[in-house]
Amino acid sequence: MRSIFPNKVPERRQSTPAVKEETTELNSPELRKRKKSKEQKEFEKRFEATAREAIIHGIKRLHRSLLEIKERDGALPKVFVYLDSGSRPLRYAVKPLLDALYAENLQTPPREVFLKVFSQLSLEKDHDETIQRWHADVHLLRQERQQLLEDRQALLRAFGITRDRAQKEQFSQQAHLLFEKAHQLKAAIETKEQHLSKLQSDVQEIVQARVKEIAGQAGGGSFMIVDDLLGQGRSIKSVESAFAHFGLTEHVHYFLFVASSENFQQTFPTIDPQRVAIGVEVGELDSEASNFSDRVGYIPPGNERQFIDGFEWTELASLGFPFRLDKEAATGVLKDQSDPSRYVRRSSMADPAKMKNMRDTYRAWGGEAVRLMNQEKQNTRA
Repeated sequence: MRSIFPNKVPERRQSTPAVKEETTELNSPELRKRKKSKEQKEFEKRFEATAREAIIHGIKRLHRSLLEIKERDGALPKVFVYLDSGSRPLRYAVKPLLDALYAENLQTPPREVFLKVFSQLSLEKDHDETIQRWHADVHLLRQERQQLLEDRQALLRAFGITRDRAQKEQFSQQAHLLFEKAHQLKAAIETKEQHLSKLQSDVQEIVQARVKEIAGQAGGGSFMIVDDLLGQGRSIKSVESAFAHFGLTEHVHYFLFVASSENFQQTFPTIDPQRVAIGVEVGELDSEASNFSDRVGYIPPGNERQFIDGFEWTELASLGFPFRLDKEAATGVLKDQSDPSRYVRRSSMADPAKMKNMRDTYRAWGGEAVRLMNQEKQNTRA
């Protein structure tokens, strides 16, 4: 993939001492750092503009999809399921549409939940590698704890030999600190071993348990699964398998804001295209993916070569959104796929100000999409 940042400006030829001095200053570490920071900010600005386009096109296509479900089932979906931490901002973009549409149809607003899937562990190879890595981590922790205990024993022996009170006090304090560290390591080892025990079972059982919980709270009706991107399709396959375990697949619909058509066939080989809708499609729909041609809301002109404010759609399809170096701070959660819990954890890097800004931004984009649809409806009537 090409670099997402502009190429570095070539250095000037150093023909005179004065030019050499200027060149040295231009390439000082501090100046390069500021230049990189500026490029990063410009990149994020372009990326946000493209993400806004994806949200607006996506909300319009989601609206159509919901109306199709209403016509077919007689009711809008009762549950909206947002996959993983990456889709959390989408809830705020989708909310203005749900508020308006469900009120218009005199239907109770849907239940909104998050579903953690173990996409990186869904393949047997990835699962085995993760378990091997955790076994290695436990082994290293055991070695570290054993060394602490040996060092503590050495201090205790020195404590018993010396007659100097100051030294005794020092040895006693040091031995106590080592004991506390060893105790903390023991707790960490036990936690990892518990995780290992669960991970060595089928991680899909964890997803199934969460799906069962969600289905039990739904009280019938259909489900709308929302994700930001269609990558290799492992998340969708995991969710489809979990709902199939309970015989609910015919009530499950999928909406993806951005997807690459090259992944359609490998992701949806057995899923009815009418249960799938896509906001923006990047790439060309080949003959194998033609069943999805009417399920796509928007295909950028020129397809994968299309630029919006200097940024390619293909980059958005690769990186997902929101894209930030401080994504954990903005979403407030950490998705640790080696943690067998059904839920993601709150991140220690969560920043309330950044979280509010992200939510307000996506809510504004969603509201803009609803206003545009209303304006288009009024223009059609006129």
